[in-house]
Amino acid sequence: AALVLSELRPSERERWLEEGRRLLDFASRDLNPTSRQRLRQVPAFERAFSVAGPEGRELEGWRVQRWRRFAAATRDVISAGDAELAMTRLLEGSLALLDGERASWIEREAGALVLRAAAGAVVGEEAFSRSIVQRALDTRACVTAANAMEEGDFGGASVHALSLRSVLAVPVGEGEAVLYLEDRLRPAAYDERDGALLEAFADLGSLVLAARRREGRTVAERLRAQELRQRAEALAAEQASELRQRRSEMIADSPAMKRVLELSARVATSDAAALITGESGSGKGELARHIHALSERASGPLLAQNCAVIPEGLIESVLFGHVRGAFTGADEDRAGLFEAASGGTLFLDEIAEASPALQGALLRVVQEGRVRRVGDSQDRSVDVRILSATNASLERAVREGRFRQDLFFRLAVLQLEVPSLRDRPEDLRALVARWSRRRRRVLPDAVEALLRHSWPGNVRELLSELERASLFADDAIGARHLSPAIRDARPGDLKAKVAALETQLIRQALARSGGNITRAAKELGLSRYGLQKMMTRLGLRRAEADA
Repeated sequence: AALVLSELRPSERERWLEEGRRLLDFASRDLNPTSRQRLRQVPAFERAFSVAGPEGRELEGWRVQRWRRFAAATRDVISAGDAELAMTRLLEGSLALLDGERASWIEREAGALVLRAAAGAVVGEEAFSRSIVQRALDTRACVTAANAMEEGDFGGASVHALSLRSVLAVPVGEGEAVLYLEDRLRPAAYDERDGALLEAFADLGSLVLAARRREGRTVAERLRAQELRQRAEALAAEQASELRQRRSEMIADSPAMKRVLELSARVATSDAAALITGESGSGKGELARHIHALSERASGPLLAQNCAVIPEGLIESVLFGHVRGAFTGADEDRAGLFEAASGGTLFLDEIAEASPALQGALLRVVQEGRVRRVGDSQDRSVDVRILSATNASLERAVREGRFRQDLFFRLAVLQLEVPSLRDRPEDLRALVARWSRRRRRVLPDAVEALLRHSWPGNVRELLSELERASLFADDAIGARHLSPAIRDARPGDLKAKVAALETQLIRQALARSGGNITRAAKELGLSRYGLQKMMTRLGLRRAEADA
C-alpha cells in the first residue's frame, strides 16, 4: 500500500489516505478510546500513513520520533538514583519506546525462570511465555512473534493461556536476563527493527542497572559498617555503665571504710593521678580496681605493676616497650605498660620502692603523656590514668631525699588512705561471712577468736589464716583449727599482739628472701635456729610462712 500511494499524485494520495483513515475508524468502532488510539500507532498502519515523497523523505518522520523517544527514555534511566528506580524506568521506557502493553524483566536462576519486575497492564504474576523467553536466552538473539498463537514454534501452553498477539523478547547483555514486551491487542506490532532498537535500549539500561546495584551494595555496606560501629559503641557504653554500677567487691560495713568508698566514688570521676596509702595487706589494690570500675575508663584495661621488682636494666623496656633488635633478645616489637594501658588505668604498687632511674622515667611520661620505645626514633601518645599505692610515707621519703618531690606532686594529686583491719571490726565479720559463703563455713567460736586478734597483716593475713585453717577442718572451721597465736589471744592481750607482729615480720622477711630461712634470719637479726624456734612457737610451718 505504501508503494502504491507513493506513486499517486498528492491530491489522489490524500484522498486515499483519508479513505483509509475512515475505514480504520469504522473497523475499530467497538474498541474503547484508549485501545483505538493505540491501534492507530501500530507500526504497520504508521508506515502506511507515513509514505515517502518523490525525494524519499518520510512525511510523518516516525523514525525521528522514535529516536527522540529512545533518547528521552535513556535519559530517564541514567538519571535514576538507585537500582529499583532504574529498573522501573527501564521497563516504562520500553513501553513508551514501542507502545507495548506490558514490559517484564525475567531472569534465569538455577535453571528456573523468575519474574523480577514488570510494568504496564497487570496480566498476572507470571504473565509471560516461558517458551519464548527460553528461546531468547538459548539463542542469545531477539525473538518476535507477530501472532504467537498461530506460529508453530511458539505453540506452548503459556502462549495460548495468555492469549498473546504480539511478543518481543530480547536477551540482555551477557547475563541470564530477558527484556520481554507483549501486546494482546495489536497484531504484528513488532518486527526485527523493533527488536534491534529494544535490544540496544536494554543493553544500555542493563549497564546503568548494574552500576546502580554496585553503588547500592557499597552504600549498604557502608551503612552496615556504620550500624555495626554504632552498635559496638553502644555495647561498650552499656558494659562500661554496668561496670560502673556493679556492686564493689570491697567490704564497707564500718564507718571508716564507708567514708573511703564515698571518697573513691568522687576520685573515680576524675582523670587526675591518685595515691592510695595504707598498711600492707589492707586492700589498696582492691581499692584501685574499685576506682577503675567506677570510672569512665572501666571498659579499658587495668594493668598493675609492682615497682619494687622491675630490674634496673629493663625499666624503660617494661614501661615504654622496645622495637625489634633494640638489644640482645629483642626479637620482636613489644609495647610497654603505658601503651598497653592506654585508654585505661595503670596501677603502680609499692611506688615508694621505685629506684631513682624508675622515678625519672615515670616523671618524663607523666609530664609529657608520650613514650618512646627503646631503639625507636618516634614518640607515641598515651592516654593513661595513674593510680599508685604505698604502705610507707612518701612525704618522709621526699624529706629524706629518697623520692623525687616533683614526681610526688604529680602522683599524689588525690590521696586516699585505707584503714587497717583492726580499726574496722565490722568489716572483719563481713569478710569472714563472704569467705564462708564461697569456701567453708566458719563457726561462731572461730569468729570470736578472729575478732580478738590485732591483724598486723590486715585483710591479707585474715584470708591466709582462713585458707590455712580450712586445710585442717573436715567440715566447718572452729576455733581449734586456728593458729595458736590467734586461737589463744585475749582481748587487749599484749602477748597476742606481739605474737601477731612477730608473725607478720617473719612472713615479710621470708617473702623478701625468697623463702630462704638463713637470709630471713639474718635480716631479722636472729640465728637460723632462733628463727626456726620462733616459727614453731608461733605455729608457723615453712610452707605456711612462704605463703
